[in-house]
Amino acid sequence: MGDKADKPEESSGFGWWQKILYIIYFVGFFLILSFLLLKFWPSPPGGEAQPMAEEILLGPVSLKISDEIQLILVVALTGALGGCAFSANSFASHVGKGSFKTSYTCWYILRPIVSSILAVIFYFAFRGAFLSLSASTQDLDIFGIAALGGIVGLFSKETLDKLKELFDRILPTGQG
Repeated sequence: MGDKADKPEESSGFGWWQKILYIIYFVGFFLILSFLLLKFWPSPPGGEAQPMAEEILLGPVSLKISDEIQLILVVALTGALGGCAFSANSFASHVGKGSFKTSYTCWYILRPIVSSILAVIFYFAFRGAFLSLSASTQDLDIFGIAALGGIVGLFSKETLDKLKELFDRILPTGQG
């Protein structure tokens, strides 16, 4: 009585079908992101380098976008992929250890979206600080830009911590 074995964990009511729903979410989200990334990628993988498309077909919808918007979409999608990888890895780790808590459901679902937003903000900061604003999108390395988005998404917590530290130095609040 009163020992730890008597206390039910929050994850004890977490059934196999709920695990399957999470897995379907992660796999589905990954497949959708991968499909969109291939659609918005400036040149087909393994194909000849082509100028960035002005018109993208997504099923019956045709989108006309600029080269810069296409780069931003690639960054957003790779940021979401990084966040999806981080979230899925965290989920698998916690389920495997028996420490999964259903109260983190929103965190698992929203992490890829937060990572995507953070990747775009980081891209804007990177582009404004390190790349010439007059540089053409054709001059940018799409793989480097995509890697930046993915890494920021994968390490979104660390990125937020570093950005907070940077802004605390740039814009001190006067406290402490």
